[in-house]
Amino acid sequence: MTALLNSKCKAGILVAACVSLALCSSCTDENVYDTGGDKDVIGFAMTAASEDGNTPQSRAAHSTEPSVLLYARNSDSLYLHTTITDNPSPVSESPKTRGVPVTNDNFKSVYGAFGVKAYVNGSTLYMNDKVSPESNGVWSPDGGKRFWPNSKVLDFYACAPYEYNGKNPLADGTASYSDQKISFSYTVPTTADGNDAKAQPDLMFAVASHSVETTTNGCVPLIFHHALAGIKFVVCDIAGGTVESISLKGVYGAGNCTYDSSDFAWKQTGERRDFRQNFNVAVDDQQTGEQEITDKDPETTFMMIPQVLDGESAIEVVIKTKDGTSHTLTAPFKNQEWEAGKIYTYTISTESINWTYVFEVTPELRLPLGTTSGNYTVKSYRYRTQAPEVIEPVAWNAEMKDNTHEKEITGFTYSGKGTSNTSNEESNTCSLTMLPMSTSYKGDATLRNNLSKGSPDNPYDLSTDGGKQSQTTANCYIVSAAGTYSLPLVYGNAIKNGSLNRSAYSGTNTFNDYNDNIISSPGITGAGDCILVWSDAFYLFKDVKLSNNNLVFTLDKDYMQQANAIVAVRDKNKKIMWSWHIWVTEHDLSKTIGLQDYSTGTKNQYHLMPYNLGWIDGKSITYTGRDIPFTFTQSRSGKTETLTVIQAGAVLDYKDGGSTYYQWGRKDPLVALKNRDLKGRDDYRPHEVGQESYGYKCTVKKVSLGEAIQNPNVFYTVLDDTDQFNWLSNPKYYLWNNGSNDSSLKTIYDPSPRGFKIPESRAFSVFVNGNSKSEAGGTLNGYVASNGYTYYVYSEKEKQGEKIELTATGQRVDRQSKLENEEEGGLWAIEGVYYWSCYGFYNGKHYIGTSLCIRNTSSAYYYTYGFSGAQTMARPVRCIKE
Repeated sequence: MTALLNSKCKAGILVAACVSLALCSSCTDENVYDTGGDKDVIGFAMTAASEDGNTPQSRAAHSTEPSVLLYARNSDSLYLHTTITDNPSPVSESPKTRGVPVTNDNFKSVYGAFGVKAYVNGSTLYMNDKVSPESNGVWSPDGGKRFWPNSKVLDFYACAPYEYNGKNPLADGTASYSDQKISFSYTVPTTADGNDAKAQPDLMFAVASHSVETTTNGCVPLIFHHALAGIKFVVCDIAGGTVESISLKGVYGAGNCTYDSSDFAWKQTGERRDFRQNFNVAVDDQQTGEQEITDKDPETTFMMIPQVLDGESAIEVVIKTKDGTSHTLTAPFKNQEWEAGKIYTYTISTESINWTYVFEVTPELRLPLGTTSGNYTVKSYRYRTQAPEVIEPVAWNAEMKDNTHEKEITGFTYSGKGTSNTSNEESNTCSLTMLPMSTSYKGDATLRNNLSKGSPDNPYDLSTDGGKQSQTTANCYIVSAAGTYSLPLVYGNAIKNGSLNRSAYSGTNTFNDYNDNIISSPGITGAGDCILVWSDAFYLFKDVKLSNNNLVFTLDKDYMQQANAIVAVRDKNKKIMWSWHIWVTEHDLSKTIGLQDYSTGTKNQYHLMPYNLGWIDGKSITYTGRDIPFTFTQSRSGKTETLTVIQAGAVLDYKDGGSTYYQWGRKDPLVALKNRDLKGRDDYRPHEVGQESYGYKCTVKKVSLGEAIQNPNVFYTVLDDTDQFNWLSNPKYYLWNNGSNDSSLKTIYDPSPRGFKIPESRAFSVFVNGNSKSEAGGTLNGYVASNGYTYYVYSEKEKQGEKIELTATGQRVDRQSKLENEEEGGLWAIEGVYYWSCYGFYNGKHYIGTSLCIRNTSSAYYYTYGFSGAQTMARPVRCIKE
């Protein structure tokens, strides 16, 4: 029993119960009783059943299911596990009164007397006596000697104690006796002061049938059996304090019974009642080993009517912890029966009083649009309330509240062992499938239907058009189908038609890498890995990686749509060494538009790309989001927490077409506008990022070329109009042109795709009838549409040639002090068309880049190809063929 109790203590659950019966030995030659030398005198030898081993001894047995007592918030607070043994159980000290379990050793001291009736021939009363004098194990009637009738058989009926509840069942007629059976009624006594157990006797009965010839020296052996069930308590794994009281609630306290020498047949009567015993027993804060409660004063053993305990029966324990707080803990008895002659010792573990449980779960895991996994944390432990330094991990488990999204969960941790200290927490990953996408733009369907290119084993080389052309590299690559692609780690257009393109990175001017070292060869060395920086199409870019000194990426067919993205190579310290713009479009960019040179009149002098660099048509994109709730349960406390995994969806309304923006001299695009009527600093196309820090951001700072290369997602702005409007700490005027002011020689910083370049200023001269002035004025070789932001111009003078539609997309504000009330990073002059040229200069006050400006406002109009713009401003690019 002890080993099992200890193991249960460790689990925080214990209840033991012991009930045994003592047997009297028959009067044998080995047990010769002295009746005073007269064998005709009736004497009695009393023994409690099972003490001589003649009656089978019930071994310790344990109930299969513990009772759980609940406290605040339905947390598991107290556990009971029942151990059952036969009565008598050992008594640790001399009993004081009748309320203790009775054994051979304490029968005389507890009761001192018992009653006996005897009948001749089964019906004629022969004696009805109180029996109390005892000598050498022989008990005698109080009223004097009683003699055996000659050769008559007497039926003996005995009851102990002699009186209970103020009654003598042998004398007052409340019991009946016949055929070696006793039938009686019994009501469990209670008190007014909460000491019920002390008032409850261990009721015992015995029957025997003898003549003088069947006895030894006339001594009648009486074997007393216990009619009631004893209820005792011990504690294990308990907080220090005082067990104030214990109550048995909703149990039967009265019944009728028939006893037939070995069995008690009980039938409960009356209403259910409550029984309480005040204990006020101090206990130590102790995790292992039992501490006595009932056996501190054995008379506090409850002696109860045998019965089957159901859900209406309960136990209530009141414990005051050392902080002075009284805790009342209650739980139903579970599938248990109290049997006559058994003692049920309940071992109490005050689980949640002993321990303070900590259970913390990330309440909400929000996966931004484009992501499919994220981490949540669980902290689960308990500490000893009165010894906080004692800490134990507590296991937990989790489950989905329903199975609606079961197939969409690709990875989740459903259980954990808990944490071993207050600062640790378990970090786990939740992974989901990608959200379904739909698009309103028909061109996106074209992209999905185009035949895929390349494969993971054989990527499509963008620098050679899949091996169909000699290698020509660039900072921008155009893709029009799903598949797996590669691009070489080469600085911009440093290789052209299979040869070194030295004019792009050498000569009088110098060009720097990400560490601000001068670039002297085309290849990028020292690569550590490759990564997606950002993409404005979610889930499209997959498996961006470094392979054989190439950057490799895959476009997912299910998510193909017009898009822009930046992919990058990083060194071993995770610094971006170089990045490339991937433009996904179904448009045929080879269908350029020939422009006439306004000054010379030469037709088709410039071949204009049909769209802005990074153009995306107006459309609506829908990603259907998910909310998936999980319930976490702490194993010992029963505490629950909820984690809701939110995979954010969105309806992206891009009703207005737009393109990416560029700061003058930089090779990397900034995200496009969301819509024309949204102009704030946060109104840009949402984008998926390779890591959190790679999202679009504005920073007031001047940087070196190297730092700008390392941060292709950052828009470097200035404070106000007094600044010189340069993002470069060491200004350079050749970043987009390694030639003269009158020509355009593509550099490794040129953002254009292969075969294209940023034009010199006069390439746009025909649109504005040759006006090169920076201020307002000029005339338009075309007209303004009624919407005020669409302009139609012609490829030749006098509105001749091809009519070209230009859509105003404005520019991104480059100063923190705002510009005409528009915020830094937001859009300004949204009604204007701005296209950078490759020409930059310093005007004595500011660093300038020239551009085309076609803008018609309510107060002025600007039609010029020589518009001066701050180099910090972010404007679109419209390329021309090299």
